[in-house]
Amino acid sequence: RKAARPTAAVVKPQNPKNDDARVVLVIGDRLAADLGRGLDVAYADRPDVRIETKTVDEAGLAATGDMDWKAFLEKRLTDKPRPTAVVAMIGRADGRPIELPDRTVDFPTPDWETIYKARLNELTRVARERAVPLLWVGLVPVASQQATNDVTYIDGVIRDEAAEKGATYIDVWEPFSQNGAFVASGPDLDGQVRQLRLKDGVGFTRSGARKLAFYVQQSLGPALNVADHTANLMQQVSGDGPVLVLNDPAASGEDKLIAASDLVPPKPGTALHR
Repeated sequence: RKAARPTAAVVKPQNPKNDDARVVLVIGDRLAADLGRGLDVAYADRPDVRIETKTVDEAGLAATGDMDWKAFLEKRLTDKPRPTAVVAMIGRADGRPIELPDRTVDFPTPDWETIYKARLNELTRVARERAVPLLWVGLVPVASQQATNDVTYIDGVIRDEAAEKGATYIDVWEPFSQNGAFVASGPDLDGQVRQLRLKDGVGFTRSGARKLAFYVQQSLGPALNVADHTANLMQQVSGDGPVLVLNDPAASGEDKLIAASDLVPPKPGTALHR
């Protein structure tokens, strides 16, 4: 009797990305890592979009020892290829004191909030001065009630400050909660009830990460779908304010200017004629 041959594992090849694919930079903590994986799946069939993820599990804005996000972003936005957009999900582990050279600022206090806002504003300023859209993804409840209380407060600070300073805030609390509290399971993108969060009560499952990415996709569309030459122009502009694209120069199919002969004069006596 012949021994059965082992069945070879089928490895699905990844779709290759274009050399000039637009880069979406995802930064943040452990939740941002899950978001990056979800976005990888979401844009798997888009050869013109590549997801680049830089995350440190416990890194936030309260402590800069593990990662100085401002310094990282300043350097990364000067390197090639420059990101078309930056997606940040930071704050889950920030419910802790801020250590300064001369003192410790307790959480949560008015001084803590002032320092935290200043650090958040530095990130938005770096992106704004380089004309790169910054999307700030809000926080989600976790299994620990005390930790959820902390992230609720931090999420409120981020929501108000990010929007005021020109970043796009993406609220994802409700899709991953029940009556505002942590819930491990819920409907996925197909409406099927699945496990969305890991057993540790913090991270996302594959279904949860894909659902999280869906909400980010809605806000990424304008940045990724703008015409190539318009995107290049935006990347070359820097200044104190955001660059707003009022229309897409590539959207029109006409290649000539309108002439007087093309105009139909209004009928005399009509409101338009008057």
